[in-house]
Amino acid sequence: MRFFIAENLPKMDSFMGSIDAYVKLTFNNTKLKTKTYTMKDNRVEWFQEMLIPVTIPIDDDKLKFEIYDEDKIMDELACTVQFSIKSLIKNTEEHKMTKWVNFYGAHNGYSGKNSKLMNANPSDASAWKGRMMIQAWAEDVKYPIFKL
Repeated sequence: MRFFIAENLPKMDSFMGSIDAYVKLTFNNTKLKTKTYTMKDNRVEWFQEMLIPVTIPIDDDKLKFEIYDEDKIMDELACTVQFSIKSLIKNTEEHKMTKWVNFYGAHNGYSGKNSKLMNANPSDASAWKGRMMIQAWAEDVKYPIFKL
């Protein structure tokens, strides 16, 4: 999995009018995290690769990306997207798939229990929160590893 850029993410830091964004990838109780970059000109550029081992048969079909705003006191979840790992593998077995992925969450400027729920669960969300360009592929290897 490669993370390239994100655009139009919510401005979580009211003082700076920006976001110090990182992506947390969750699969099968394992979490990986990108480096943190500050949004400039409405874009965040990661250009990072993560390798995620998947064993067949697949136990947990959910692959989740969460974008967080890094803060000194407590990081804040900005938005989330989820994939079916089975469909991702099926669509990338013979080639790499590069695409824009849309993120969803609560409307900007709102907080509380319902906002946190919407930011964590895109199916419950009511607002588009930006997009990220990713590249995914699947390959058969003898010794799978996690790698950041």
